[in-house]
Amino acid sequence: MNKALEKSAVPDGVLRKRATRKPPVFSGTKGQPDYEEFETIWHSLEFPPHEIASLEVRSTLMLAVREVIRRNGWRKPKAARQCGVAPAVLDKLLRGNIGKLSIDTLVNMAGSLGCRVNIEVEEP
Repeated sequence: MNKALEKSAVPDGVLRKRATRKPPVFSGTKGQPDYEEFETIWHSLEFPPHEIASLEVRSTLMLAVREVIRRNGWRKPKAARQCGVAPAVLDKLLRGNIGKLSIDTLVNMAGSLGCRVNIEVEEP
């Protein structure tokens, strides 16, 4: 799942996201012995593969929900109501606390905002 999101408007006004390749993450100086190239930031932090998959899904969902909130100009209380969560839960999302929100919670939030969530699995 080393793909970024590319937004494209569709006629009915629904925001659709298409997967596109992200640029690699670098460590060190190119051409030097300490130089390394990683697929994502999660790979560079040496998370195990199962955690990388979860972090990528959660971060994608978090960004999508935040974008809908930003685009609508909602303040926290209204955004929390629209997402169907308590303000404390929304605050975790807005602060980027990725480890504090489950995939289920984020999918439910996105669904409450009218987003359609699709998960794509790529075989190695």
